[in-house]
Amino acid sequence: GIAVIFPGLNTVSKVVITRIKTKKISAKDIIAYVNTGAPLDKAGAYGIQEIEALFIDEIEGDYDNVVGLPVNELKNILNNAV
Repeated sequence: GIAVIFPGLNTVSKVVITRIKTKKISAKDIIAYVNTGAPLDKAGAYGIQEIEALFIDEIEGDYDNVVGLPVNELKNILNNAV
């Protein structure tokens, strides 16, 4: 989700949904990945912009939303505010 506050005016909020389909991952690969420590500092235990992208089979929706900020939706909100 995203919310933009326009001081003295209004607040606009939107929900952006992105679906991720992962590949079938072996227990050995999961253990090896966890042992790297990489999933310990990430929401959802993976960063799609990093090596973990190897686990992704398909993205339906906004890639930037998965990274952390739905940039296109933010741009739409800001463009419609002017």
